[in-house]
Amino acid sequence: GIAEELLRLAHQQSEASYLIGAHRALGSDRFFSGEFNKSLFHQKKVLALYEPKQHENLAFIYWTDPRVHCSSFVPVILWLLGFPEQALQRSHKALALAYDSSHSHTLAIALFMGLWPHFFRRDTHRTQKQAETLMEFSTEQNFPLWVGGGNFFRSWALAMEKQEEEAINHMRQAASTMFATGMKQLQQSFHALLAEILGNLGKPEEGLHELTKALELANETGERWWEAEIYRLKGELLQALSVADQGEVETCFHQALDVARRQQAKSLELRASMSLSRLWQIQGKRTEARKL
Repeated sequence: GIAEELLRLAHQQSEASYLIGAHRALGSDRFFSGEFNKSLFHQKKVLALYEPKQHENLAFIYWTDPRVHCSSFVPVILWLLGFPEQALQRSHKALALAYDSSHSHTLAIALFMGLWPHFFRRDTHRTQKQAETLMEFSTEQNFPLWVGGGNFFRSWALAMEKQEEEAINHMRQAASTMFATGMKQLQQSFHALLAEILGNLGKPEEGLHELTKALELANETGERWWEAEIYRLKGELLQALSVADQGEVETCFHQALDVARRQQAKSLELRASMSLSRLWQIQGKRTEARKL
């Protein structure tokens, strides 16, 4: 791919700034394709190569400061790999670096990436507070992409807490604002988040429609990082339909488990295991459920 070619050319030049750009690109590419350990390797390469006095100007070339960009991705990867406490600690450090960078877009993306560890932990209060900080800052700086991102997670937090249908409309409007800027990544995961809220509100059919869109996007773009959760949520929503085939529900949970194990995403493997074991308990397979 282009990112691999970029790295090959960067090695030929033996120039640190080129290597930083190549590893940063590969880190993002591997993350979205669901290759989390490979992504972590490239993110850490950037952090090892980066020298503040030499490379601060790269923020203006790469849209964000590469050190902050990669420092903000690392916590997300660490949570997926099964290290939630480390993820939270690294997220605080990444935000501190972003505030020190005095580069507006760098701070905006760090605030957005810093939402994810709170979202993963279902910490609705912290997710909402940081989303509001992101919205306020991005409105001042005229960054519609991150205004939309902040609004989406603020609405998600309110929907989780208050179970109000109006939050769904706000989430959809926020996603439209975000993706109208031309951003391609994250669309499938946003459909999955909408699906989960719809399920919580007793609308599993609508939620399944969102998951169909998410899977179509995953196949179209190759974005696989949230694929395990998409299959798990599909199983949960099918289970909520009393007419659903329990065999199809179980298949979805097994698909979620297979994807999570392939990606070595321990946190998503745990979620899928819990969903499948709950199903087995209902079916009277208590020994299998306990073993899983």
